[in-house]
Amino acid sequence: MKSAISTGDIGVPYPSNGLLKELDKLDAEFFGFSHEEVNRMEPATRIHMEVTYEAIADAGYDAIDLKGTNTGIYNAGINDDAQKVYYEFERTFDHLEYFRTMMSNKTTQALGFTGPSFTVDSGCSSSNGALWMAVNDMRQGVVDAAVVSGCQLQLHPFLARLSIGGGFASKTGNAIPFDETSDGMTKAEAIVAIFVQKAKVARRVYATIEAIRFCSSGRIPEGKPIPTM
Repeated sequence: MKSAISTGDIGVPYPSNGLLKELDKLDAEFFGFSHEEVNRMEPATRIHMEVTYEAIADAGYDAIDLKGTNTGIYNAGINDDAQKVYYEFERTFDHLEYFRTMMSNKTTQALGFTGPSFTVDSGCSSSNGALWMAVNDMRQGVVDAAVVSGCQLQLHPFLARLSIGGGFASKTGNAIPFDETSDGMTKAEAIVAIFVQKAKVARRVYATIEAIRFCSSGRIPEGKPIPTM
């Protein structure tokens, strides 16, 4: 894929890749926003609305019919790239659209859901944490259904430099999962969503969650680059 970041500009040994296209596109009228509002949104927020709608449709439902229902949005997001880029170019803080929580909140607003709506940040485990919270809330009757999503864009070089310098990301740009020669992950962009329901009301089932756990290993000799498995 075409690189969006020059190695010389940001001081990393290889260019970024795995980039999403058309981050500036959204059918504003369909989601009930003005073009001015859409232009001021964090790019991930625009795509998040689309993938949420698509996930619900793929599950056999029309998102419009879920307006007013107790459906929650549990989003995972750890980047503040859009804030950094916006401030560097505009040098102002005149609106709130670039806060991470808006990824979930604007989608809740657009689709008219009444359940919980927030963005989870626990580092690399954020998506698992979001799913864990959604499943627990569903079991306890807090929500009737849930959208669980994850958003990762590379809009600013800061996190790329931090990931490589901190030993999390590969210095060669090659991902070699589960191999002893691996020197780290490679970063790529993705915005994804799944629609979670109780099995008895689900129309299209791809998988069943039998159990889910979210925990920490505490202090371990290997240090913070080693995740809990």
